[in-house]
Amino acid sequence: MMISIIITIPISLFLVICGIMFLRGRWENLLAGWNTMSESERAKWNKPAMFHFAGWMLIIMAIPLFLLPLVIHYELTALIWVMIGLMTAIPLAGVIYMNVSKRFHNQKEPEL
Repeated sequence: MMISIIITIPISLFLVICGIMFLRGRWENLLAGWNTMSESERAKWNKPAMFHFAGWMLIIMAIPLFLLPLVIHYELTALIWVMIGLMTAIPLAGVIYMNVSKRFHNQKEPEL
């Protein structure tokens, strides 16, 4: 129990801190691929919406990770698998949604 607390609590706190900083529009270099894009590629993306979504996604990911030691301690096997599934599904679904959704792409003005 103690080792799982020592491991998961700092990681979940780090995820919350990163999420808060993303919500504030900071630490943009931590978002994968953002610092390697050229300025023209960055102009294609809606930066505030993307960082806002990524921030909430990190905060939501921290919740099951924070609760995982309790679930392990009480040996709730089914809930352990649900939490592991959530910690896998949230980032996967988030990345797919960010790449597919039009919300994160800047809309071009129609040419007249």
